[in-house]
Amino acid sequence: MYTARIDSKSGANPQRQNPTNLGDGVLLLIKRVLNKQGNDNYRKAARNLYDYSQNITFVEFKSRLLAYLGISQDDLEISEVFRSTVVQKLKHFQEHRDDELMTLSLLYVTCNRVLQYLLLSERRKPSEFLQLSLEYDNFLNPIILLLKIVLIQPHIRFYLEGYVADLIKFYSVYEETECQAFINFLDVLNVTLAIFDEDTDYSLIKMKNIGSSGFEG
Repeated sequence: MYTARIDSKSGANPQRQNPTNLGDGVLLLIKRVLNKQGNDNYRKAARNLYDYSQNITFVEFKSRLLAYLGISQDDLEISEVFRSTVVQKLKHFQEHRDDELMTLSLLYVTCNRVLQYLLLSERRKPSEFLQLSLEYDNFLNPIILLLKIVLIQPHIRFYLEGYVADLIKFYSVYEETECQAFINFLDVLNVTLAIFDEDTDYSLIKMKNIGSSGFEG
């Protein structure tokens, strides 16, 4: 709600403290970037992928999933780290099942694995891709990838929460100043997921004005 009110005509409630470690400017940027794509657009794309996956083979689904995420196996603009940690691993994931028709369980296990590729190494440490994102303070683009995967099916979010818990456990032995980038990453992730949460009663896209007693959508 704090993010939703931040640039409304009534403004954020000055009595309410920013619940994140991020500045208001960063929250506003997150909101505007997500609004540019649109809550409904993200959901529609995820729903289309889910519906389409019911009539294709596993190898076709993997290709469609990469396209849905905005990348392709031959994309020259993606980083070598992303190519090696996500694209190539997904290509070879359970190749023996490539000719099988997609099932719900296969969709779950694949999305689960992509989340792991993005966040964790095989040794349950931060993935090379995540480390690079934290090093360059590039949070939103990786988080949009996580969001897109979670939107495919609500239960997939449990996998994401499990991997985040592993990351929190890993960073818990560090001083706060040593893992500030990860803390900021979590804040951006929480804000993004809150905006797209199915239980949220407002849409940032349709919101025109927020009064002190409620909202308009």
